[in-house]
Amino acid sequence: MPFNSSYVLSNLHHHHIFKYLCLLTAHCYNHTMVPNLIGTSGDASKTSTISGKRKRHDEQSEVQESGDRPEKRAKTIKRRPKKKAVRRRKVPKRFKGVRGVFALLQRLWKYLPVEIFLYEIFCYLDSRDLLHLGRTCKHLRKLLMTKSSNNIWRIARENVEGGLPPLPMDLNEPQYAHLVFDVYCHVCNKPRKCDTVLWRFRLRSCRNCEKTFTIYNWHILSHELYPFTSLQILSQEKIKVKDRDTTIINYEAALKLKAQYVALKSEEDRRAWIKQKFRERRAIDNHARSCEAWHLNHLEQRSRQLNDIRNQRLQAILTRLELIGLRRDADMILLGESDFNISDDLLNLHSVKQAKVLTDRGWAHMESELVGLLSEHKEKRLEREHNESCRKRYLYLKQEYTDILSHRDLREPYPGVGEILFDPVFKAMVWDTATEEELTPEFVRSRLMEHLPRIAGEWRPSKIQEILQILRNVRPSATLSDLDLAVTIFGCARCNVLMSSSQVFYHPCCHNNRIIDDVGHHRMRILNEHYDTEQDGSWSSHSLFFNRESSRFAETILIGTGLDPSTATTGDLTRAHPVIECSGPQEDAFPGRLFMTWPAALMYNQRIGEEIFFIINRFGQETSRIRIQEPLGIFSDVICCAHCHEKIAVAALFHHLISWHNVDIRSTAITSTEFYKHFQIHWYWNPRDNINLMGMDFRCR
Repeated sequence: MPFNSSYVLSNLHHHHIFKYLCLLTAHCYNHTMVPNLIGTSGDASKTSTISGKRKRHDEQSEVQESGDRPEKRAKTIKRRPKKKAVRRRKVPKRFKGVRGVFALLQRLWKYLPVEIFLYEIFCYLDSRDLLHLGRTCKHLRKLLMTKSSNNIWRIARENVEGGLPPLPMDLNEPQYAHLVFDVYCHVCNKPRKCDTVLWRFRLRSCRNCEKTFTIYNWHILSHELYPFTSLQILSQEKIKVKDRDTTIINYEAALKLKAQYVALKSEEDRRAWIKQKFRERRAIDNHARSCEAWHLNHLEQRSRQLNDIRNQRLQAILTRLELIGLRRDADMILLGESDFNISDDLLNLHSVKQAKVLTDRGWAHMESELVGLLSEHKEKRLEREHNESCRKRYLYLKQEYTDILSHRDLREPYPGVGEILFDPVFKAMVWDTATEEELTPEFVRSRLMEHLPRIAGEWRPSKIQEILQILRNVRPSATLSDLDLAVTIFGCARCNVLMSSSQVFYHPCCHNNRIIDDVGHHRMRILNEHYDTEQDGSWSSHSLFFNRESSRFAETILIGTGLDPSTATTGDLTRAHPVIECSGPQEDAFPGRLFMTWPAALMYNQRIGEEIFFIINRFGQETSRIRIQEPLGIFSDVICCAHCHEKIAVAALFHHLISWHNVDIRSTAITSTEFYKHFQIHWYWNPRDNINLMGMDFRCR
């Protein structure tokens, strides 16, 4: 493969000039001159030595030829020769302080013909490379800074990518290259970033030095340079100061031009001088505009090149991250899809945003940092995805369980979602199933139908015993059958409502409890941060108590109705449907007598705490007239269909029975008494509600 010198020199950097000059020189001279210049050649045959074994063999051969037998040599202990200390080669005095191997570049220049440099090497460079090369040693600077090297500078300028504008009339080639490619600020002479080029002033400036130019503006200098400033021969530049364009002039150049103008005596000479300077300024302005366009294009092209290199480096990093399973997390951070607060953005890491090709050594330096950052992100991402998957499965479980209970007879108590969730089967299904495995609602429903009888059978007896124990704390001789009595009324210490024994198992306050297990509580907070206010906690009877006052008043109602308090159930009291009037002070000013059903009387009695204000079933012939004016019901979903156990309103029960169960009931002829006494076989009170919602009051004149 031939040596591609144009490719090497097109990517030349100032601290690699020495190496590539050696390669090019060796290539031109077929690798014969460089070793001689370095001084490593020599005659190996003259400096070689004969080994001891071969020397003894030669001596023995000489003795055998002479016929004399050699004497036996005494045995000697072989000892390893001591290693001689390697002495560092002393650097000659004339080469001290010179970078490189004894100033090889200087020796190359001294012994090689000039044509090798001028035509075989320098013609492949551009102006930037010549500028850096002229600063390497005095001999090269002397060669490049002469008029005889103008052709080399011109060829180098033509090698610049993008078509550098031609040489202006007021600059030579090295000055032009110094203006275009220098990295130093021409004001402070410090190696700063000098992207700002004042083309009309022929200098580069850093941002700190730009502030010094702001004092040289037209407003301040108009008095000092007047009337010279009105001649329109001074070049002007615009720079941004505090996001505002400011017009400036070159103060030193203005003073020189003013001195030339003042030195001219005649008006004719001054007019000719002004015309000449005006033409020069117009040429400078035209050339400056061309240079500004080239410079802007050059910066954009350079920015695109650096961005391409950064993108290639980033893709190489992502490829390596894919091999260790961190590509997805890196893509999430790069695309802005990450919801986690990462300390350092991936693109802002110094090891990632460099405009360098990624090497194995570079990857070894950055691998630990990237793996640490992305591993933390991956751990958080997997935890979040697992929690989201658990929430999704939990919602499936809750929805399907609620739907199943909507078709069950709730008069038999069923556990809440919390007890179902922490059953070992469903606990493993929600929490231990792999995130990638999708669970469908149908699968969750099938598992519920399979394990619900077992879970309810294990949960129901223990919870019924808890309710019975609350009753036994007041009535030690109470049995399970006493829980169904109408006088067995429980209260809630949290919300102060009244409940029958079948309603306490569905009361929200009883499920408003933290999971006893800390791990379970933490998991429930993941599923629902405010799960304490929902019906998804574990069921507990801590807030329940036996309400003595309401139980005593219920006994009064039963006696007034003619029922035995020791045997009458809630269903018996509902079918009896006593007429109860409140004769005491009323809270509203509506006209008419206030009547109410027995659940409403219990709540009213709980508020006022007096039983003497109620009249129960002592209205004689007025009873029929009072019952006719009693409405059937005003609340929704307080009853359930006894056939399909669906929640339904009282007014919609008749249409539901005809449509879904083919039970023909003439709703227009049914009174409230008939509804409660004769048609209770078709409905029952919704256990999810409490006694407060079962009651109703009405006015009768």
